[in-house]
Amino acid sequence: MKYTKILIIVGGILLLVGSLAHCFTYIWAPYVFAAGAVFMVVHSFLMAQDLRQKDNRTMRLGRIGFMSTLMLLLAAYCMFVHSTSWVVFLLIYVLISLFVSFRMPNE
Repeated sequence: MKYTKILIIVGGILLLVGSLAHCFTYIWAPYVFAAGAVFMVVHSFLMAQDLRQKDNRTMRLGRIGFMSTLMLLLAAYCMFVHSTSWVVFLLIYVLISLFVSFRMPNE
């Protein structure tokens, strides 16, 4: 469980640095953002696997959270092809993960 905390902290920092660097048009920004997106996808996948023994509602929310982190990969792709729609995919990820965080039961 300790490694998942490290994954989410490092992934979040890389996402923040990558998105801010992309706003200032640094050439390395998509790579940093993509690395953070991969960390977040791996974290979300591991958390969805841990929720398999829970009830149906919790499993469904875990799957929704995993599917929303795939939006980060789409945002990274949009950064690489120089499209401005990466902001939309990032916003979709943020809104869905905010919804999931409030709906997920406390343990």
